[in-house]
Amino acid sequence: QPFTLDECLALNSKSKHTDKQEFYYGELVPPYIDILGRGPHFRESDDLSIKYQSTAKCYRNAQPDGSLLYMRMADYYGPQYDIQTGFFHQGYGSSLLLNQMYAVSPPKGFDIRLTYYRGKGNGFIDLPKSRRFEPAFNCTKGFKLFNSTLVRHDVKRVVYTHPLHDYEGGYDIEKCPTFDPQLNCYIDVTFELHPPGECCNVEKFRQRAILLAADQFYHGTCESDKICAEGRSSEPEAKPCDDSFICDEGTSLENSLKYPCPAGFICGFGTTPDTKLEAPSGQLSHLCDEGRYCNRMISEVGNEVCPRNYICPTGTADPFEGRLANDGLLRMLPSPFSDESIHLHYLHGENFGFYCDHEMKCAASTKPSLKKRFQTSWKLPDE
Repeated sequence: QPFTLDECLALNSKSKHTDKQEFYYGELVPPYIDILGRGPHFRESDDLSIKYQSTAKCYRNAQPDGSLLYMRMADYYGPQYDIQTGFFHQGYGSSLLLNQMYAVSPPKGFDIRLTYYRGKGNGFIDLPKSRRFEPAFNCTKGFKLFNSTLVRHDVKRVVYTHPLHDYEGGYDIEKCPTFDPQLNCYIDVTFELHPPGECCNVEKFRQRAILLAADQFYHGTCESDKICAEGRSSEPEAKPCDDSFICDEGTSLENSLKYPCPAGFICGFGTTPDTKLEAPSGQLSHLCDEGRYCNRMISEVGNEVCPRNYICPTGTADPFEGRLANDGLLRMLPSPFSDESIHLHYLHGENFGFYCDHEMKCAASTKPSLKKRFQTSWKLPDE
């Protein structure tokens, strides 16, 4: 029975990571959809607003942007070296050469200052870096798709293809589980005669049972994609910053717990020192939730419930001392925004609100009495 929109999104409340969305309702955007019906490009929608599929469905993706380590590398190294400089480097290694460096001839017009072209064995590549998050330093991230030829023999698991996306066709492992090398086909162990297309030569766009295979990575324009693709046989030596702490460039294991999360904020794994709100993992991206308070050593899931007889608005650091997150000062907002006067504003009935200068202007511009008093007249320019 397919999930409805509400049933699908309600699964997020039952997830282990309640602060991060894992279940999405909508449709996959072609053309990159594998035979299992999975794809990297997703569009949130309902049945009335779909554009590419026949119906909207519930999908699960615990890491839609990749792992924390991969996301940090993508933001740190940015686009591929050749895109930024116009020159190729010698690469990071080959899984066929046991991760050894291999030599590449310098390209035409080689700049002598780029001294890493010295043949096999030189592993240093002076990559451009972005210590702080920079939106212009972006790149297109790669993705993985199911490859039915990369069968995992260590895991004998059966999966089922999607009838709308199985463009390969072939055998059905449940109907014919035994491979006959003479016939070069999977057959029934009882040698029962099957009609054409039921066992070995199943037509395209029909559901089949096949053995689980590995995903193939298709890298995009990020330098991190090239690092992961060429060095996939090696385990990463880096790890995300610990929960409740901030890690700057060059952080080692010894000083990884040196800078705790600012009071009134929540710092998850992989938090960076960025103060810009557009930074995906910046230290000021997540204020402490309303009804809770967050000290410096509080993690993303361990913030404390507001005590009885106290009020804890968003960003509360200590309800007993009345400390709040000073995000205006930490984000270095200009004084017109951070030092505005506070006004007591009448709303309606017995309701009043505290508004700053900027909010007072917004409220005044939306008053019904002013809408009736003034009328905007649009005049087209002379032809």
